[in-house]
Amino acid sequence: MMFVLVPDLLVSFKMSEVSYPHLAQNMSMIYGLFVIIGGVAGYLQAGSTTSLMAGAGAGSVAILSSIFCRKGYFNLGLKVLTAVSLTLSIVFIKRCHATGAFLPSGFMAMNSAFILFLSLMASTQLAKGATKSE
Repeated sequence: MMFVLVPDLLVSFKMSEVSYPHLAQNMSMIYGLFVIIGGVAGYLQAGSTTSLMAGAGAGSVAILSSIFCRKGYFNLGLKVLTAVSLTLSIVFIKRCHATGAFLPSGFMAMNSAFILFLSLMASTQLAKGATKSE
């Protein structure tokens, strides 16, 4: 049994009851916003238009994957999310290795790897048909 603290509410659930596709749907929206904010921050801090364009593009695609999931196209949404998170994981791991600094590249590599794991778990759960209806 695991407990999650939600504002003004303590919710308990079993890990076997988690709907990974729905969790991935919600987390991809948050992840997309973080990627966009990171691109804007890179532009404001270093004047990097590449960072701005890459952040806006990748973040928008992650948000688009959430929209696909919300419309019921879980397979398509999760494939898009897997592709974006895998690509960003590789990019940020390389950048972290090159700079030797954890922030911001190591942090984003860690977030991207988590989203990649989540999208793969969601795809696996969908393939097994273990999701519950809303």
